[in-house]
This record gives sequence, C-alpha cells and structure tokens, in this order.
Amino acid sequence: MAEKKVVRVAVVGLSRGLSIASGLVNNKNATISAVCDRLPERREAGINFCKKHGYTDYEVFEDYEQVLASDKVDAIILATDATI
Repeated sequence: MAEKKVVRVAVVGLSRGLSIASGLVNNKNATISAVCDRLPERREAGINFCKKHGYTDYEVFEDYEQVLASDKVDAIILATDATI
C-alpha cells in the first residue's frame, strides 16, 4: 500500500481563513505550509496560529501571487474578500 501524502495547505485571507484552517489542526493528512494576508497584524495572527498548533515548517506571505509561486503548497484555502 502506498504511503499517504500529507497535503500542504496555504491559507490566504487570515481574518476568516484561520477559522477555516482550525479544522485542519487535528488532521494528520494535512499541514499548514503558508499563511498570507496583506495586513501585517493578520500575518502576525497567522504566525501565532501556526506556533500555537505546532506548525514549524511554514512560509509567511503578503501577496497571494507569492503563494501561487511557492513549491511548498499543494492546496489553498482562499478566504479573502472580493477585492483581492
């Protein structure tokens, strides 16, 4: 049987996104690999979320295009408003 791959998830839009990402905390098949928001205080909240839940290998981005260019992301939680 093939080994299961852990899906590396980026969260874009951290105001709503962290609430959604909390559903991944106990999922052994997924990990948070990046957090992204335009606002510095929300990026800081993303860093705190990752630290609180034991994530250590993640990137922090200001722009979603950086997330799209990352080779450490398999899936994206897109929780932004309409003006991305």
